[in-house]
Amino acid sequence: MLNTFNAKTNGKSSKEFSADKAKLKVMGRTYEKRILPTDTKATFEIEINKGDSDLETWVTASKENITVPAYFVTIKYYE
Repeated sequence: MLNTFNAKTNGKSSKEFSADKAKLKVMGRTYEKRILPTDTKATFEIEINKGDSDLETWVTASKENITVPAYFVTIKYYE
């Protein structure tokens, strides 16, 4: 299964691309992970301090020079 994505520009589909990187920014720190062609998700296991923060996520296709927001995020809390 290929991890193909569809980039949207101004609400209109532009083209499909194969993502090769996932990026996460939270609490002022940025994390990046390589995505393999067979991957269906990118998982980041990080420790953060309690408090308010923005969460930003992206997927990138280096070959096509495309970066778009990741629209779905699942957060699990562990004590």
